[in-house]
Amino acid sequence: MEIIRHIGAFAYPATIKQRYGYDSERPNLMSRMEYEFVSVASSEVQPDAIVASAGDGGGAIYFKGWQGRLWLPLRDLKDGSEIPIAEYVAGLGRYGRYMSDEGEVDDPMDHQHDRRMSRHPRRDLFAEGDFIDKVEWSGKAASVALHKAACERLLVIDGIVHYRSDGPVWLVERDANVPVMLRMDKPWSRRERHRADSFRADRLESAVEFGCRISGFERGDSVGEILDLDTNYMTRNDLSHGLDRRLSTSVGVLKDQDGCHIRAVSLFSPEALSAWKRLLLELDGYRPFRIEGLKNPIETLADIDVVLPEMDVRSMELSDWDGVEKTSAIFRKAKAFAAWARSLGWSELEVDSPDNSDQVTSDSSIPGI
Repeated sequence: MEIIRHIGAFAYPATIKQRYGYDSERPNLMSRMEYEFVSVASSEVQPDAIVASAGDGGGAIYFKGWQGRLWLPLRDLKDGSEIPIAEYVAGLGRYGRYMSDEGEVDDPMDHQHDRRMSRHPRRDLFAEGDFIDKVEWSGKAASVALHKAACERLLVIDGIVHYRSDGPVWLVERDANVPVMLRMDKPWSRRERHRADSFRADRLESAVEFGCRISGFERGDSVGEILDLDTNYMTRNDLSHGLDRRLSTSVGVLKDQDGCHIRAVSLFSPEALSAWKRLLLELDGYRPFRIEGLKNPIETLADIDVVLPEMDVRSMELSDWDGVEKTSAIFRKAKAFAAWARSLGWSELEVDSPDNSDQVTSDSSIPGI
C-alpha cells in the first residue's frame, strides 16, 4: 500500500460584497489543495468478495474487497471505460466529468459538496484571487475537509480508480412485476432511490417478505442471483437507507412554505425544538454524501420520538395544520419500518430502541411502512 499525493483544484462556496450596493453575491471559488489517494496492488485485494448476476444476461459482476469495504472501478458512464489515476488527478476540480447523459454519477467528488454550493458546481466557477479582500464568508476549510472525505471513498488498484460501493442490493418496488430485483449499481443512482426500498445482498428473504406484503404478491419471486458472498463485507446499513427513503423526500413538507410549520414549532417545548432542528439538518436533501443514507438513523428515530407527540397534540391548536399532519404520517411510517426491521433482528438496531412501543405485534402494521 502507498499514498498518492497530488496538488489539484477544488471549488468552495463563498459570499462576497458586490462592488456597488449592499447586496452580496455567492459565487463558487476555485483554489488548490493536496489530495491523497490510497493505492494498492491487486494482490492485496480480495477479487471476489461478492459475485452477483442481475439475471439480465449481462454476466457476473465482481465486487472487490479491501479492509472490510467493497469496491468497483470508476467508469466514464458515457462509454463505460475505466479511469486511470493519472487521468483522474489531471481533471480534479472539473466536477461531473464521469456523468452519464441521464445525470448519473459515481464519483464521490460529485457527492461531497457543501449545501451552499450550486447544484452544478462545475458552472460559474471563479478564481479566488479575483476576490481578495472582498470575501465576507468562506466555506473553504469545510470544503477541504469534504474533499478529503471523498478521497477516503476512492481506492486505486493497479493504477485504476475504484469507488466504495454498498455492493449489489435487492430492490423492492411497489408496482413491479416481481417483488424483488437484484440491482448491481447503487440504488441512489437512479430514480428508484426514493421510489423503492433496497436491502443488502444477504437479505433476500427479508426483501421478498417485504415485497410480498407491500405489493400483495402471493409468490416471492426474485430476479438476479448472488453467486458468491463473503459475509465479512455485509456492512451496509439498511435501516439508514430505509429511513432515508421515507424521510428525506419530506424535507419540503417539513419546511412547509405556507408557514404552518413555523407556527407549529413555535408551540414546541425547548427539547422538541432542538430535536426538530436536528431533523432538518439530518434530512437536508443537499447534505454531503447524502447517497449513503442517514448518518445517524438511531438518533433520528430518537428525535422523531421527541417531536411526534408534540406535533400530534400541539399542532391541532392550529386552524391550518394539514402540513403538520402529513409530516406526522411520514414520521409514523419511518417508525413502522424501524419496528419491522427490529422484529427481524437487524443488527443495525442492536442499540437500545428509543421507543420500545414500536415493536411489531401483528402483520397489520406492515402496510404503513
